[in-house]
Amino acid sequence: MNTLRFRPFSLCTMLLFFLVAGVVVAAGSVAGTQDPAAFPLAQPGPYASGYTSVTTIDTARQNREVRLRLLYPAVEPAEADARRNNRRDAEPERSGAPYPLILTSTNDGSRVNWQLPSHGFVVAYPADAYPVAAYDDSLIDYPRDLVFALQQLADDPPALLAGVIDTDRTGVMGYSWGGYGALAVSGARADPDYYLSQCRSPTLEAMGYPAWWNDYACALAPDWEAFAARTDPALTSSSDELWQPITDARIRAVAPLAPEGALLFGSRGLAFVDRPTLILTGTADVDNPYAQETVPIFEQLGTPDKTLISFVGREHLMILSESAFAPMRHFVTAFFGYHLQGRQDYAEWLSQAYVEQFDDLAWGVYPAAATIS
Repeated sequence: MNTLRFRPFSLCTMLLFFLVAGVVVAAGSVAGTQDPAAFPLAQPGPYASGYTSVTTIDTARQNREVRLRLLYPAVEPAEADARRNNRRDAEPERSGAPYPLILTSTNDGSRVNWQLPSHGFVVAYPADAYPVAAYDDSLIDYPRDLVFALQQLADDPPALLAGVIDTDRTGVMGYSWGGYGALAVSGARADPDYYLSQCRSPTLEAMGYPAWWNDYACALAPDWEAFAARTDPALTSSSDELWQPITDARIRAVAPLAPEGALLFGSRGLAFVDRPTLILTGTADVDNPYAQETVPIFEQLGTPDKTLISFVGREHLMILSESAFAPMRHFVTAFFGYHLQGRQDYAEWLSQAYVEQFDDLAWGVYPAAATIS
């Protein structure tokens, strides 16, 4: 595998495999664990779920194909022994429609993807094994795919889901590089000068990044002019040297989980994030380093409505541990429920008082990890 373009095999491939397979394993050292029952929204909601697929074509990007998988609240099966969830082309449950839309990436947080329809959301994600973590054209293609999918579902939803999707109330989430995608459609703007200045420094390793990050994250630096030249001029042209945001006003809230993007956006680009943002990540994450990526992203977000819940002692693959995944499901459901469904009763579950009752969760930046370099 070309290390100038992709993360090491051990991280990307393991995460993809375990998320697709739905395997639950312990990952990372932890200061403590919590009973999943302490997180009510981690449990399935009142709806059964179904799924369907649709292929869309973006004629503005050389007929780029964007295949989508859609998960949605479904009518309970009549037979007592029938499978309740994940049934292809199941009849949608229309009693609560239209349901807010959550856009996400293929495998990132896949068990969250299947959880959200039971709580009254439609989830849509690219059906191909994408995105792969890479600093290449995907930095632009992936967020544009998300925005294009939103427009297509608004203009021409699948016949089965006519009247079921409320695209005016859309959220976006993603894990790891998928977290970059969620951040990229939040109003953030790429700052080429900052990115290139960081990649010209002796090494990112000296700043506290893992050794492979310099080749990974700075892969575009030597070819930046060529990358910019093949990117839509409508994105690269501005009066302040920042690229234009890739977003849509219908995106009301974003949840970048264990995200990256600090090097590409910088403080100036992150200042343009203007919608509610939830970040969940582990304080012992050294793959998307907590001190170098999470902390500056959170602190430099322009939105005043931002929440960081730090999982004390957890590493990047905490998503594979049920003891960490239960609170992740809970907080993501509460966040989108509050901002997209108007569930004011969920506010207490997104509060400092609630989070701080757990010894392995921290509200905001965890100081001991934030100073690691």
